[in-house]
Amino acid sequence: MRASLEYQNAIQGLKQEVLTLRVLIDDEMEQAFFDVGAILKLQVENALPRSEKKVDVRKSTRKKHIHLKDDVKYWVGKSKKTGNRYVSVYGGKDTGYKWGWVNDGHVFKKSRKQTTGDWISGIHFLEKAMARAQGMIESTIDEYLEEAVRKDA
Repeated sequence: MRASLEYQNAIQGLKQEVLTLRVLIDDEMEQAFFDVGAILKLQVENALPRSEKKVDVRKSTRKKHIHLKDDVKYWVGKSKKTGNRYVSVYGGKDTGYKWGWVNDGHVFKKSRKQTTGDWISGIHFLEKAMARAQGMIESTIDEYLEEAVRKDA
């Protein structure tokens, strides 16, 4: 009888430790996701080349030309269904719609009357950025987990 009571007390103690650690990790991981977003943003900016083209902006639009590299943003969100956090890296208001064309490629037609076009291959900057950032992301998450465990001890 005594062995089963000790076993149940040990299980109850483990459950309490796991819940305490989970709360500590959740607090630490929120900041970790912001750091991961900053890492991804930096890697995407490094993977994007700066266009050397001079753009003739019409005076009527009064809009400054913005390069893809200068308009990278990130956001940390939380899923409503599962409650899991995620990081989203995206292009801004002026350049976001171009990301698919530049990353994956597109067909270029010189005029609307032209039935076929030339395939412009993408530069796959998102894949390159994710590959470069993978090690940094893992080490950042490990640091935050170690910090959470140290706070618990």
